[in-house]
Amino acid sequence: MKLKFQMKEHIVLIQRLDKLLSFRNQVSQDQQLESQCRLLTKMEKQKMRNINQKVTALIITPQPATTTNIQGETQEGTPTFPVPAESNNVTVTSRKLVDPADQTEKDSVKVEGKGTFTIDGNGKVTFTPLPTYKGDVDPITVKATVIIRNDKNESITIPSTTTYKPIIVSAEIDKEPATSTNLQGLTQTGTPAFKSKNCRCKWNTKNNYSSTE
Repeated sequence: MKLKFQMKEHIVLIQRLDKLLSFRNQVSQDQQLESQCRLLTKMEKQKMRNINQKVTALIITPQPATTTNIQGETQEGTPTFPVPAESNNVTVTSRKLVDPADQTEKDSVKVEGKGTFTIDGNGKVTFTPLPTYKGDVDPITVKATVIIRNDKNESITIPSTTTYKPIIVSAEIDKEPATSTNLQGLTQTGTPAFKSKNCRCKWNTKNNYSSTE
C-alpha cells in the first residue's frame, strides 16, 4: 500500500517536471522569437535608411536667355533645361512657347504691334520684330516637358519653365542736309542723306521710319 502511494507521488512529480520543462522551452522559444523580431526590425530600419540615403531629389534649374539687336533685326536665343549628369533616366522631350494671351502652348506666338516669336524642336526661340517697333518686349515663357523613368520603364512627367527676352536697340540715323549752288534763275537740286549709325537700314522718306535692308 505504501509502495503504491509512493509510485503515485513519483508519477505526479514527473508530470510536474514535464510541465516545468515544457514551460521553460516555451519561454525560450518566445525569447528567441522576440530576439529574431528585434533583429529583423533593426535590419528593416537600416534598409530604409540605406534607401533614403540613395534617393535624391531631381533638380533642374532652367536657364533663361536674353539677346540684344538693332531695331528691325531678327533675334535668336535658346533657353536651356540642364539635366544633372548622373541622371541618365531623365529626358527633356518637348519645348513650347506659352501664349500670354490665353496661356496655351504653341510653336508660334504673335505679339500685336511688336513682332512674332517662334520655337523649333531644339528649343531655339526666334523673335522677328516689326521694323517700326523699337520699344520694350516682354519675355516669352518657354515650357519644357521632362520625363523621368525607372528600371521598370514606368514614367512620370513634370513641367519646367523659363523665359526668353529680346532687347531692341533703337536705330540711330545721321541726317546730312544738302546744299547746292547755281546762277540766278536756274533750277537747283540737292539730296539730303539719311545714314544709319548702328544698323543695316534704309530711310523710308514717305512714311518717315527706318527699315532693314
